[in-house]
This record gives sequence, structure tokens and C-alpha cells, in this order.
Amino acid sequence: MSSSTPVDVLVLAASNGENLKLAERFADEARKLGSSAEVLDLTLLDLPLYRPKAEKNGNPADLARLQERLMAAPHWVICAPEYNGSIPPVFSNAVAWLSVQGDDFRALFNGRPVAMATFSGGGGMELLLSLRIQLTHLGAQVVGRQLLSNYAKPAKDESIQDLLRRLMQMQPLDLGAKAMTTTPQRSLGRLRPAAERFHSQRDWLDSWHSFSFSHHHDPNWMGFGPLRVINDDTIAPGQGFGMHPHQSMEIITVMVEGELTHQDSMGHREVLRAGEVQRMSAGRGVVHSEINQSAAPCRLLQIWVEPQTPGGDPQYEQKPFAIAEGWTCLLDPSGEAGAMAIQRPVRLWRSQPPAGTSLELPLQPNHKAWLQLIDGAITLDGQSLQKGDGLGFEGAPGQTIVSSSSTSDLLLFELQ
Repeated sequence: MSSSTPVDVLVLAASNGENLKLAERFADEARKLGSSAEVLDLTLLDLPLYRPKAEKNGNPADLARLQERLMAAPHWVICAPEYNGSIPPVFSNAVAWLSVQGDDFRALFNGRPVAMATFSGGGGMELLLSLRIQLTHLGAQVVGRQLLSNYAKPAKDESIQDLLRRLMQMQPLDLGAKAMTTTPQRSLGRLRPAAERFHSQRDWLDSWHSFSFSHHHDPNWMGFGPLRVINDDTIAPGQGFGMHPHQSMEIITVMVEGELTHQDSMGHREVLRAGEVQRMSAGRGVVHSEINQSAAPCRLLQIWVEPQTPGGDPQYEQKPFAIAEGWTCLLDPSGEAGAMAIQRPVRLWRSQPPAGTSLELPLQPNHKAWLQLIDGAITLDGQSLQKGDGLGFEGAPGQTIVSSSSTSDLLLFELQ
């Protein structure tokens, strides 16, 4: 095993086939992005099958060198194939040997930013789920996005670069004396970095979940006040969500790009286009579908808010909004100023401020607020936010955002 100088990104390959090739691509792309990178092929390590009897014979020579390389690298990428529906033995065996190394074992994983990728057949998603569970249990910071590739769907350079950028935005939290330490950025509220959101990816859907959703569950991220869901969805042409039910939920769809066809049990069949907003009160029950019937992908943010009172008659409303550099109110409890009404004391604004623009927040003092970046970059009282980031905080007089991007696009919620 190489004993080269420490690198920014250590890419672990848990096979000497396609996943080794994928690992080399990650290292190449990391170097293009200005980071030093190295590939570590786990199949070349002389680590016998771990069992208590083997441990009594002493640690293998390669174990100390493996531990040294892992400890020295602040960021890891793991490229592994699916093996019988789970993690390949070469990776599990390495973790087993590392786990008998005392306190240093925890220091290896605690707070370590880790990205995951696989070149696998039909079981790739099972591998990524198993690996995420194991790494999270060990204390690692696992990037929300992951990369699933195969012969029919090879990994794109831009997908690898995006995953690396998300990884490098994360910093080790507590790695001990041997590891690099970084002072965390000050946060004025509850920050939800884009890279740490839950991620669901299918052939037709790329979805990022700010809060627990579907099979993604984290008791620390069940919502924020009455705000239960913010999903950033990109849907392929000709695809979408078939008929499915909802009840006792305010469902808001903000169209960002393209168009989406909505049909429901109330008799509505509408096309929702970029710049439009849809509000549906599920009430005692509604069934609807959302299909992209166009020839281009569409992007939308779907938002769920708990109603003040469950049940009632389902309702539907759709409206276009002209978004400018100031605040445009999309939702208001009483439907004032051209906004759509909502069955909860919640307000929602959207703004697209040009670079250098300052905007004071239109919030009432002491009310909860959530800021969601659709695109671009801003700062709020010294807190930097990038595309996909969310921030929960409490409103106060004089709070101001400054746009640092020509593409800034954001949503602001006032919650009660």
C-alpha cells in the first residue's frame, strides 16, 4: 500500500473491476476541481478473514497502513458493488479489522464526510442503503446524494463532479489530533445543508427531501413547525406520479422549470407551468396524479403544510405569479394582496434578487421562519446559503438578505 502524503479525498474501491474504474474517475474529477486525491484498492490489502482466532495472531501489517491512510484524509468516497443484496465482503472485512483498534476506530468515522457510489446491477440501491445505514451508525456524515451506475446507465462526469462538490462543502466535525480540524461556520438558526438532505433517485425522478419522507426517516428532521415536506423534484419527460391519495394536508407546488399535468378526484385536469403555483387542500381525502407530459424535464418544489384543522372539503387553486427582485406573496391565510389562501396562519413569499441586492425580510418578530434556496446564493446576517440549502430561524427586526448570485431564487415561509 502506498504511503504517500495526505490527500484531500481518499477514494476507496471495494472491487478490482468496474468500481475500481469508477474510483479512478472520482480521483481524476477531484483533481480537476483542485483537490488532491488518491485511490485505495481494498482488494490489494493483505487482510485475512477477521475472526477472534485471527486477531490472536496479531494485526496484519496492512491494517496499520490502512488506518493511517484513512485517518489522514478528511474526505472519503466509497465505490463498492452490490454483493448478494448488501455490502461486499472486502469492505465489511476491512471495517471488522478496524473495529478492534480501540478508541482510534471511532475517531476514524466520527464526523467524517463520506460520499457513496456504485457500479452495480439490479441490487445497487440495496447496497447504497445498507452502506448508508452502516456509515451513519459509525458516526460518519454521509452526503445526501449518491451515485448509482451500471452498463445501461454509466456515471456522467457532471454527476461525479456534483457529488464531489457536495462532499467538499462538508467539513470533518471531530476527528481527533491526527485529523484536519475546521471551525464550523456560524449559523443563526437550524441549517439544513443541501448535501445533507435525503435523496431519492430513479430512472425518471431525482428528488431531494429537506425533511423525512417516504422510506427516509430521521427523528431530528421531521419538519419545522407545521412545515412537513419540502421536496425538490426533477421529473423526466413522459413520467410522473400516478393516482395516489392524500388527506388533511395543505399541498403546495411551486413550478420552477417545464410543466406538469395535474388530475384529481375533484374533476380538475390542469397543466401547471413554470412560474405558476398550485395549492391543494386535501381535506377529508383527495386522489390525484402529477405527470410530465411534455418533451422536456420539469422541476418543482412540492411543499406540505399541516392544516389548522384536519378534514373538511378538498380544495384546488392554481395561479401564475410574476416574480421580481422584491418579495412576491404566494400564500396568505386570508388571501390578501393577490396571494392564494391557505388553511393555516402561514405566509409564503418568493423572490429573485439580482446579485448585490439587499432585501429586508417581511417577517413578524418572534415568528418562526424557513428560508429555502431554489437557486443561486445569498447571505442572511452573515450566514451563507447556497442552492438547495434551507434555514429555520426566528424572525427579528432588521433581518436582511444579500444576493451574491445573478440566479438567486428563494422561498421564505412565516410559520405559526
